[in-house]
Amino acid sequence: LEAQNKFAEASGEYKVIAGKAARFPAVQSQAKLGTGRCLVGNKQYSEAEGFFNDLAEKAEDGTVLAGAYNGLGDCFKDKFEKDATNIDNLRKALFAYLRGVVLYTPGKGDDTGEHARALVNAGWCFEKLKDTMPTPEAKEKYKANARNLYRECLGTYRGTKSAEEAESRLKRLE
Repeated sequence: LEAQNKFAEASGEYKVIAGKAARFPAVQSQAKLGTGRCLVGNKQYSEAEGFFNDLAEKAEDGTVLAGAYNGLGDCFKDKFEKDATNIDNLRKALFAYLRGVVLYTPGKGDDTGEHARALVNAGWCFEKLKDTMPTPEAKEKYKANARNLYRECLGTYRGTKSAEEAESRLKRLE
């Protein structure tokens, strides 16, 4: 349902699973993460932030934590896209995505999707922030950060949707 952009239906299913999975914290955390993603899909950012903040405080699984911070980043990114004058939202998005880049790298056998997504979205934030920098040197530094993140995604996750996005952004950036 979530993949079909039927966020209301998917959110309802995730909530049922989360309620029934109290004895299985990993399943419950994944269901809460899905609920948060659906809330972002429905542009219910305040409620989504609550889900993601709760997961960020309580979850123990690195993939769930990366997803929670990516979700927070998505909330702030969407807020910035609605009001590009509010640079604080862009900075908050960057820091949220960077947690997924640096702190919650996938281990052997772990899902890599959240890490790849964090790389691409952190790169996007650096791209946008470069335009706010006062000097050409600072602009180039932010542009280089974006390039490095895109290249890391391409090198590590080639063949994924995130890598395709990174490749497209890298071409436009250079």
